[in-house]
Amino acid sequence: MCSTETLDQAEKARGLIKHFRLDIEESVAIRTFLLAASSASLTEAFIKGKSHLHNLIGNPLLQRQLMLLMRLYDIESRDRACLARLFSLLRAPEVRQSITTDGGEPAIRAATELWDSLRNDPRKALLRAMRDTVSAHNLLARRPELAPITYDEFWKFSRDTEKLVEYLAFGSGVAAVSLDAVEKVWSERADEYWRQVTHRS
Repeated sequence: MCSTETLDQAEKARGLIKHFRLDIEESVAIRTFLLAASSASLTEAFIKGKSHLHNLIGNPLLQRQLMLLMRLYDIESRDRACLARLFSLLRAPEVRQSITTDGGEPAIRAATELWDSLRNDPRKALLRAMRDTVSAHNLLARRPELAPITYDEFWKFSRDTEKLVEYLAFGSGVAAVSLDAVEKVWSERADEYWRQVTHRS
């Protein structure tokens, strides 16, 4: 039987995973929405119309995406909802076992391996600096004191983080719906929205 402390820590771990899953669903929505706006036909339509609406919508969402991601990678604190705090809890074998569903260990193990990679990823340090110093209107611009990062790298880091949280959610039984399903819904919504905006621009 688990101790009261173990049960309390396991409940905290589950709560963190639920919190991360909600953040990541928003991340998927933003990424899908903005990538839909980057299609060649839409870009051409906005250029022809000399419209700034594309950027006025996109820049704040990029800032929101950056904040969502970097909040997950905050420095560990007992009262901070971040990945470092979660994996600190999961270092205790009894806590890890308590939150893992039957058959969920491979997913938790995959999440741990991905975390070991992403927490030391150079893109994370760069994006954290941008989170702290760069405005939404100049989000991924080059600066002398910061190494360059491309949009492709930004979205790749987003997807890697989404995958990490999905492993955690499935391994702990927090979520049964895949992020692919979430992305499909938002892709359809995004396509329809941008078609309407392009038509009116």
